[in-house]
Amino acid sequence: ECPTGVTTSDPDLRRGLVVEEKWVRVKNYHASVIDEFLGLLAAAGVRDLTELNRRKIYKRTSSRKIEGFDELYPEVEPGAYLKNLSASRI
Repeated sequence: ECPTGVTTSDPDLRRGLVVEEKWVRVKNYHASVIDEFLGLLAAAGVRDLTELNRRKIYKRTSSRKIEGFDELYPEVEPGAYLKNLSASRI
């Protein structure tokens, strides 16, 4: 659920949305998300976003196994999808 109620699809809740009152909460929420993300980057030893890559990100794939994104999602040769798309149209 949206912590500020901005993204609701409920018409009754949408009528109660007063942008002038909600923008501060949305701004504060966004700032806290960015702050948490920067904390995660620092914990991973990343000092700059340009250092972030698949080798720095891990995913728990079972209760006993953690795999790196570089293992789960191998690097794709630039243009590979375009080549594959062209081949499938022939």
